[in-house]
Amino acid sequence: MNSIHRIFLLCVTLLLFTVPGLASSNASKQFDKEIPIMQFPVLSDVHICGEPRTIEGIPICSGQTDEKFLHALEDYQQIAPGYKAIAIIGDFTNQGLGEQYDKFMSLLQTGSNPGVDKILAIGNHEFFEARYWNRPLLSNQILVKRFITKTNRENVYYDKWIEGYHFITLGSERKLPENPNGPYISDKQYRWLERTISMKAKKNKPIFVFLHQPVKHSVYGTEGKYTDFEGTRLKGILRKYPQTILFSGHSHYELNNPKTVYQDGFTMVNTSSVSYVMSNKGKKPGLSQGLLVEIYKDRVEIKAREFSNKSWIKTFTVQLDK
Repeated sequence: MNSIHRIFLLCVTLLLFTVPGLASSNASKQFDKEIPIMQFPVLSDVHICGEPRTIEGIPICSGQTDEKFLHALEDYQQIAPGYKAIAIIGDFTNQGLGEQYDKFMSLLQTGSNPGVDKILAIGNHEFFEARYWNRPLLSNQILVKRFITKTNRENVYYDKWIEGYHFITLGSERKLPENPNGPYISDKQYRWLERTISMKAKKNKPIFVFLHQPVKHSVYGTEGKYTDFEGTRLKGILRKYPQTILFSGHSHYELNNPKTVYQDGFTMVNTSSVSYVMSNKGKKPGLSQGLLVEIYKDRVEIKAREFSNKSWIKTFTVQLDK
């Protein structure tokens, strides 16, 4: 090898070790990554307990859920520090107690971005106080008013425009004796949804809808004997707007299943659970999961996150009409 060749090889070696992005293909990809227009976390089934509780010696509430929720919020601060909104889709309390609401709102305020828009949907557990304690005077009206007062919402259903995108929250208006885990959605709420979802609707712009209970035979966890919500009327409304993405929790089912995202005229998404995670084979110990949604001009990316080890599970892409 002559001296010219030696000088040439030395120059190439120096470039590889001193110029950022050339030493690693992964580093190069990071520089090329497209920046999303907007990001927002979506969580469900936090089941805040407050003080641990038992009935006749049987645990019904574990304080560990509080730490899991705060851990998830801290993780979002690291992976998406500039997020503009956060959605938590029901069962953020374990029995709907006032003190559990207070603890949830305090943790949410502590762990989320200052001034961020908060989308909060009522779940079936927000109606559960009378299921565990004898409360003869505890009515649906009292429990709904508690949700509205404690979360500072105008109703169990409402909408927001955030960064030019439409966010619509739906919710149960009372507990059904024949189906305590399912939502009661009145004709008034459905008619409100029909009016509201049509406002400024564009085919190339996603509409985000939130309801605690998923539709039967849709996302993972709604197969077989799932009867909590048939969802026939809701599907009829949302199919008129294929750009709709409906997020739901309730089942606690894990996010690595292909049916985490399911399309049937519009898109439906399972959000799993912060408190504990299930599969069709039973409970999966130690797991805690949620989503990060990223909006781009031509698509929405739904990124499934495992909080226990701060890892990505899977990314689902919903393409938008041009």
